[in-house]
Amino acid sequence: MPEGVKVKRRNLSEKIIKKYVDAGGVHCPYCKGENRQFSSIEVEGAGAHQQIECIDCGARWADSYLLVGIVELEKPTQGGADDLEHERVDFHHEHFNKIKGG
Repeated sequence: MPEGVKVKRRNLSEKIIKKYVDAGGVHCPYCKGENRQFSSIEVEGAGAHQQIECIDCGARWADSYLLVGIVELEKPTQGGADDLEHERVDFHHEHFNKIKGG
């Protein structure tokens, strides 16, 4: 965008943000374009964010992510949490469904 050009940006309503999140962030929340450029994901504690730019309309925003659980890929071959007596809770899916309203 040329220097000195002012672009009027509208603030997104909670309804538009909810639609964007519910759809999985598959399009620009401003113009609904799908031509976007993504930065790398920046992790900060239990959260993360990723900056996104819409190539179609020039809007920029950041998607926010929150750690809600884990998916076990491979258990340790020895030691680790298997040595402890604990109940495995499928927290990830339970918590995710609460967030999604399901």
